Amino acid sequence: MVSEKDHYIEIKPITHFSLNIRELWQNRELIYFFVWRDLKVKYKQTVIGVLWVFIQPLTLLAVFYFALSKSIQPNLHWMNYGYFVLTGLVLWQLFSVSISQAAESMVSNANIIKKIYFPRLVIPIAAIGNALVDFTIMSVSLIIGTLIFNNHFHVFSFLYILGAIILTLLAAFGIGCLLAAMNLKFRDVRYALPFLIQLLLFSSTVLYPLDFQDASLNLLKSLHPLNGAMHLWRCAFSNEPIDFVTIFLGFVNNSILFLIGIYYFRKTEAFFADIA
Repeated sequence: MVSEKDHYIEIKPITHFSLNIRELWQNRELIYFFVWRDLKVKYKQTVIGVLWVFIQPLTLLAVFYFALSKSIQPNLHWMNYGYFVLTGLVLWQLFSVSISQAAESMVSNANIIKKIYFPRLVIPIAAIGNALVDFTIMSVSLIIGTLIFNNHFHVFSFLYILGAIILTLLAAFGIGCLLAAMNLKFRDVRYALPFLIQLLLFSSTVLYPLDFQDASLNLLKSLHPLNGAMHLWRCAFSNEPIDFVTIFLGFVNNSILFLIGIYYFRKTEAFFADIA
């Protein structure tokens, strides 16, 4: 005899950790939709449009060059300081924008989360995709700077660039997913985020080389989520020797950040619709 309970289907959250790659792949068009929607909203009714992508980093470049070039240039035997900061700011923009947009992505899409089901990881992935679009546009300034200042672009440069981008996205996605999940429950995150971004900037090697000032702290500096990627990134545009220890530590550290962020996000996503 068929009982009344047989007519009900109980939907339960996944009890074990899983990236659920298959479900993400099935919803890949949704990622494109979110990226395209955010880009249209971002540049809608702006006077100069995508030029805003260039204005902030190039303004920072001018400020840092005039403030720090005299003290740091003597330590740079393999790169002009202006070009040094330019390369750093391009990768920094990818890192910082990815974290900022991923951290705010779940809150800004709370109305959608409450209405329909889809893999929640789609939202921070789309935020990273949006940052990649800005990074691609900003890379135009780096290409121009490379044509003017650089004579050391070599056969391995493209491999170094790809490796640096992967390392950067590992850390940015992990941190972004962690903050995105926390931001839904603790709205203090959005107020602490600008301070965190500033702290990451001035503690990184965006503005100065790894061995600037106290070289004994190089090992500790290598644990910064951007420094390993930044070192590999700049090796693509100069004849600076590769420090494999720095790159290895960066890879290990960023992989841990990636796993922690994904794990916390997947662990808490069952409650997103309730607390959004």
